[in-house]
Amino acid sequence: MEIEVIRALPDNFIRRSLQLEAGATVAQARALCADMDGFAQMDVSIASAAVWGEVVADSQVLSEGDRLEWLVPLPVDPKEARRRRAAEQREG
Repeated sequence: MEIEVIRALPDNFIRRSLQLEAGATVAQARALCADMDGFAQMDVSIASAAVWGEVVADSQVLSEGDRLEWLVPLPVDPKEARRRRAAEQREG
């Protein structure tokens, strides 16, 4: 079966097709993505997974045509970033 794998970047995204056996899980796709062009630089072992925008466990069975998205942790908590910007505006 074929699925689509997505990695979001700050200014664009990487999309690849991945061939898997029927009944493959997110964990199996994770193992294959670790060596794929565009994904090898990312530590997929710490990324959460989502299928069509819904967070799923590694045990989730994938289906033909699914879109698997790797969700990496944000570098800064959005609330903290807003606080910093507000403080800078008050000072400046």
